[in-house]
Amino acid sequence: MNCRLTRLKMLLVVIALLAASSTVVQAALGEGADSLVADQQEMGGKIKTIPGADYTTNEITLPSGTVVREYVAASGRVFAVSWRGPTTPNLANLLGSYFQQIQAAAAAQKPGVPGGTTVAAGDVTFHSGGHMGNFWGRAVVSSLVPQGVNGADLQ
Repeated sequence: MNCRLTRLKMLLVVIALLAASSTVVQAALGEGADSLVADQQEMGGKIKTIPGADYTTNEITLPSGTVVREYVAASGRVFAVSWRGPTTPNLANLLGSYFQQIQAAAAAQKPGVPGGTTVAAGDVTFHSGGHMGNFWGRAVVSSLVPQGVNGADLQ
C-alpha cells in the first residue's frame, strides 16, 4: 500500500508538470530576461528587481499571490527560477526548453519519498512540492550559475 501511495504522489508530480495554469510566466529558464517587462504586464503581476553582486533577482507577484523569482546572471541569461504560493505557475513557460527534459526524467524516475520531488536532467535540477494552497519549486541550470553562487541557496 505504501508503494502505491508513493507512486500516486509521483504521478501527481508528473501531472503537475504537465498541467498548465492560466498564468503566463516571464522569461524562461536558460533564456534571456529581455522580455520581462512585457511579460509582467501580460500577467498583471507586480515586479520587483533586486540587484545583487553576482546576479539580479526579478520577483513577480502574480494576482493569485504566488511569487515567481527568476535569477539572471550578468550575461543576461536566466540561470534559475523559483516559485512559492497558492498556485503553481505555468511550468512549461517557466522552464522553457528544459520542460520536456525535466518531464521525461520525472516520468522515468522511480517513486521517491513523500513530500516533494527532485529531478536531475542533464545540467538542470528541478525540486517541487507542496500541498493545496501552498506550492513551491525551484529549477537551476548548473552550467549557467555564476561563479561563487550556490544554486541551493536560491529561494
